[in-house]
Amino acid sequence: MTHVSETLKGRHLFVTGATGFVGKVWLSHLLAHVPDVARVTLLVRGDRGRTAHKRMADVLSTSPAMRPLKERLGPAYAAFVNARVDVVAGDVSQVGLGLDAQTRAALASSVDATVHFAGLTDFQPDPRRGVPANVRGAVNVADVVATFRSPALLHISTCFVAGMAEGVAPETLHVGRSPLGLHFDPMTELDALERLIRDVGDPTERIDRAVARARQLGWPNLYTFTKGLAEHLLAARRDVRLAIARPSVVECARTWPFPGWNEGLNTAAPILWYCGTAFPELPADDQHLFDVVPVDAVARWTSVALAALIDGSGEGVWQFASSDVNPVTFGRIIELSALERRRQARRPGATLRDHIEAQIDVRGTRWDALLPVHP
Repeated sequence: MTHVSETLKGRHLFVTGATGFVGKVWLSHLLAHVPDVARVTLLVRGDRGRTAHKRMADVLSTSPAMRPLKERLGPAYAAFVNARVDVVAGDVSQVGLGLDAQTRAALASSVDATVHFAGLTDFQPDPRRGVPANVRGAVNVADVVATFRSPALLHISTCFVAGMAEGVAPETLHVGRSPLGLHFDPMTELDALERLIRDVGDPTERIDRAVARARQLGWPNLYTFTKGLAEHLLAARRDVRLAIARPSVVECARTWPFPGWNEGLNTAAPILWYCGTAFPELPADDQHLFDVVPVDAVARWTSVALAALIDGSGEGVWQFASSDVNPVTFGRIIELSALERRRQARRPGATLRDHIEAQIDVRGTRWDALLPVHP
C-alpha cells in the first residue's frame, strides 16, 4: 500500500457519526494530516432542536478535538474547513439515510469511500433505540453505499463482538456463526428484533427478551449483540467492498488533540471515580487484561484501514486493540489510579480520604496496589 496521505489525497469521503467521540477526533486528525483530501461529506442528524448544520458547526467551532487544527491555521481555519467539509442532514435509521434522490445521486457519482462511525454505545439500551441505530442503520448505510460508483465501506464495530467466547479472537468473520459456535440466520434475527420492538410495549420486557437471545448466541449484552449482528449482515452482502474495524475500549487521547483529552463517561472513568471514594476495594483479578486504546490511535488506524480499502488491499477485519502486543492489566490500572490519588493527596486542602489508596480484592485476598501514602 502507498503512503496513507497519498492514497487519501484528492478523495471524496462520505462519513457518518462525525459528531461522536471517535468520529470527531478522526475528522480533526484527517484534516490536519491529509490537507489535500478533496471533500468530506458528513451525514449528521438534527438533535435537541439543533439542525444538522448547526450541530456540526458547534463541533467545528467549539470541540477540543479541533483545537490543534485551529491553532495551526489561525484565521484561515474557517476557510480551510469550509473548502473541505460538507454537511448533509440525514439519519442512518431511515431508509435511504433520509436523503433526497438528488443528494444520493450526487454522492453516488463522486464518493470514493464511506466510513460508518454512527451507532449507539449503550450496553443495555431499549431495543427500540439500539436496533435502528446499530443494526438497521448499518444495513441502510450499506444500501446507499451499494449505489455509489465506489462501494467501499469501512464499518466501525467493536472488539467485543467476540462475545463470551474464550481464547484468541481471529481477524475473521464466519457469517451465521455466533460467538458460541451456534448457527443462526442474521436477517431472521433482525426480523425477530424488529417484531419484538413492534409487538412488546413494555421496555423492560423488550430488553430482557433481547438480552436472553443475545446470551443464548454468546453475546453478553445488547450492544455487542447489535454490533455483531450488523457485522454478519454486512459481510453477507456482495454489493459492497467491506472492511470492518474493531476497536477495543476507546479512551483518553495520547497526543491528539492533546494528551489526556476524553469526552463523556468512558469505561475507565467509573473505575477512577470508585478508586477515589471511601471504599476503594475492587473485586477483581489483578492479572486480567483491560484492553484500552487511545482515541487518537484509533483515528490513525481508521485512516490506515480506509486507505488500504481504497487501494484494494484492506477488505476483511481489522482489530484495533493492544492486549496481544502491549497488554495492560487491572492491577496496572489500579496502580495508576492510586498514583493519581497520591498526587491529589499532596494538594493543599487534601482530606484523610485523599490518602486512602485503591486496592484489589483477589478472590477474597486483599492486594495493595501501592505502598501506603505518606503525607
